Amino acid sequence: RPRLPPGGRRRGCPPARPPRVAGDLAVSVAASRYGLWPTLSKPVEFSAPPLTIALYTQFLPGLLFLPALGRHRVPRKDTPLLALITLAGAVGAPLVFYYGLTGTTAANAALLSNSESVFTVVIAFAFLGERLSHRGYVALAGIVVGAFTVTTGLSFGGLASVQYLAGNLLVILATFFW
Repeated sequence: RPRLPPGGRRRGCPPARPPRVAGDLAVSVAASRYGLWPTLSKPVEFSAPPLTIALYTQFLPGLLFLPALGRHRVPRKDTPLLALITLAGAVGAPLVFYYGLTGTTAANAALLSNSESVFTVVIAFAFLGERLSHRGYVALAGIVVGAFTVTTGLSFGGLASVQYLAGNLLVILATFFW
């Protein structure tokens, strides 16, 4: 095994990218793809019902990963919780999301999809005892205010008459299931 000079790398070799940069890049790519989902699904709703769209975008791709489950042993006591999580995230959430998408705009659905992080943080608070930094709380508040603004249109007098209220609420409910 060759000895490395001080600094831990050979001369002329660029330093390895820190894992944080690669992670940030992966998160950015995933976020941009995640934002495309409602936009690309919206035109399809005119030719297929939400159940069909959910079947092709969530259920069937999920079945592709089924053979990989054979390699993992799940303790019997965890099976009910795993089944509940699977039903909520792979069945309930897509159905509720696509029905919500029929009642709102793709832009609203994309913006409201960020509500998922609010529910994730609340669940982490309640069950794992996790806490955020001050910046994290500010970001969380920004997401809540943004979701409230998109959902209600800041129309408080006749909230029931807000054009996309039902669809917006269904999209938010779907993010809870995810």
